[in-house]
Order: sequence, then structure tokens, then C-alpha cells
Amino acid sequence: MNSRDFKRLFTVAFAALVAVYVFSFHVDSPSWFKPLAKTMPVLMLSMATWRAGRTERTLPLLPLALLLSSMGDLAGDLHAFLWQIGLFAAAHIAYIAVFIRRCSPTKAALTAASALISAAAVYGAYIVPRISVTAESVFIIVYITIITAMAVSAVLQGSRYRWWYAAAAIVFIFSDSCIAWNRYVARIPHATVWIMSTYLAAQYSIARLYLAEKLR
Repeated sequence: MNSRDFKRLFTVAFAALVAVYVFSFHVDSPSWFKPLAKTMPVLMLSMATWRAGRTERTLPLLPLALLLSSMGDLAGDLHAFLWQIGLFAAAHIAYIAVFIRRCSPTKAALTAASALISAAAVYGAYIVPRISVTAESVFIIVYITIITAMAVSAVLQGSRYRWWYAAAAIVFIFSDSCIAWNRYVARIPHATVWIMSTYLAAQYSIARLYLAEKLR
């Protein structure tokens, strides 16, 4: 299969799995079906990116980040919130390792990174005092720090897709910000739609950019 066909199949397969996930909300099904349907789209991204980068001699960190994210999806659907945070934190650390090893900051990138850090600090200062459980607030502080570092490392990398990766990272942050707002501040109408649509768009974009780098 040539690279163009592989990318097309990748997009079609992802769209089909997202459709199955949406379908799972509207049917009576076994208890295992919805968690499986939620896990599969990003798990497929992990498998596809691993296939594309399997010739690398180093640990396939980006596919690993997607794999950890899919496990975080499963933990979230099983209502294991702290496990969900931990798995996604590990995923973002893997993303950081991908981006930071090709760090090549420009003046514009440094400015954007400073803006991201400032925005995250303001949002965190607003959210954290509203968390009643001390252990949970510690997890959230650590997570905000890690996901901000992920976005900053995406901005500072020297890839020609730097700003596309950065945009995907910001969309990811928006999704997680919706989770925090919905959980600690006020219920967001149709929260699942906002959270999952932006989350899946971000993960797909990161994986698709990776394929663009590996399959030319």
C-alpha cells in the first residue's frame, strides 16, 4: 500500500470508529460496548502511527502517547478519574519527549509559548481553588503543568509543521479545560460533545501530522 492510500485508509478508519462511538450513545448495548467504542478511535491512531514509524531505532514515543491516551479514555469511561489524569499526564510526557528533542525556538515561538504559560496559569488559578479534594487538586496542578509543557514544546519544536502541532495542542487543552470547567465550576450544555469532538480532532491532527512527516 502506498503512502497516499494508507493516509486515506487511516482517515476513513478513524471516521468509522468515531461513528461507532457516537452510535454507542443511542443504542441499548452490553456494558462493555461503550467503553470499547470510546477507546478504539485513538487506539487505532496509535496502531497506525506505530506502523508508519516502526523503522525508527528509538522508542516510538508518539504512538505510545496515543496508546496511553486510549487507556485514559477507557479509565474516564469507567469513572476512574485519577487514573484518567495519570494516563493522560504520561501521554503528554511522551508527546513532550517527541517535540523537545527537535527544539528550535524562534522569537515568534517564544512569544507564543509565553502566552500559553500565562493563560494556563490564569486558568489554573481560577480552577484549583474550586476543587474540594486536596489530592485531586494536586493531581490537577501537576496535570495543568504537564499539558502546558506539552503545548509549549509543540510550539518550540523545529518541525515544519510546528504551528499545526501547536494548534492541535491548544485544541487538546481546550478539551481538557472543558472537562475541568464542567466538573468544578458549572455544567456545560452538551459537555460530552464539546469535550470529545475537540479531543478527537486534536488527537487525529497530531497523528495525521506525524504520518505526513513519516510517509512522504
